[in-house]
This record gives sequence, structure tokens and C-alpha cells, in this order.
Amino acid sequence: MSWLRPDKITPSNYDPQERVNVMVEKYGQLGKNIIQAFNDADPLHCFYGVNVDEYVGYVNKIFAQIGDRDFQTLTNEEINALVRGSFSPDQIAQGFADPADIAELTQKIITLRDAQIE
Repeated sequence: MSWLRPDKITPSNYDPQERVNVMVEKYGQLGKNIIQAFNDADPLHCFYGVNVDEYVGYVNKIFAQIGDRDFQTLTNEEINALVRGSFSPDQIAQGFADPADIAELTQKIITLRDAQIE
């Protein structure tokens, strides 16, 4: 591959929507709702409606942290820890992840939990 010869660059066939679909297949409607919460809050200010898979890795980290626990039984504090734990400490410390947007995201996920309980 060469930036001097773009005609020599082979297509990657990467499909960001497929990456989202795989995540939703794995985690169901809750996964879909959580990635939508990430996209809505956009704590990294990088979602422009095109890069639909921007936050898939963060959602995967949240589900990895949840493990075998029941999402509906998580406390607000646990959800806050899950959200903050999906970001690297450097992203938070250096201000890449906006604290107000992290708080908004946390609240959106708490609302998802509460909606499932009802």
C-alpha cells in the first residue's frame, strides 16, 4: 500500500454497520440501546452519524465488566463505574472524554435499566 499510488491500495471491505450488527446480535436490544446512548451522548465528540461503530469497543467493555451479573440489579454507582471503566484512565484524565457527557451517558444507561425494570 502506498499513499503515493492510491490505485495500488486494495479495499479493506470493512463494514462498520456489520460490526454494530454483530455486537447487537451478541448483546441484543440492550446492546443496541447502550450504543445508541453512547452515540447520543458522544463523550469523545467523534460521532457524526457516519462512523456507526465508533463506540462498539466501549459497549463491549461495559458488557465484559458486567459479566454474569444481571443488568437490572446494578446500582447507579455500579453503572457509573461501568461507564467510566469503558474509557481508559488517560482519556478521562487528559480530558478526551468530556465529564459532562460521561455523566449524561451514565444517566441514559441508568434510564435504560429503569425502563427494563418497569
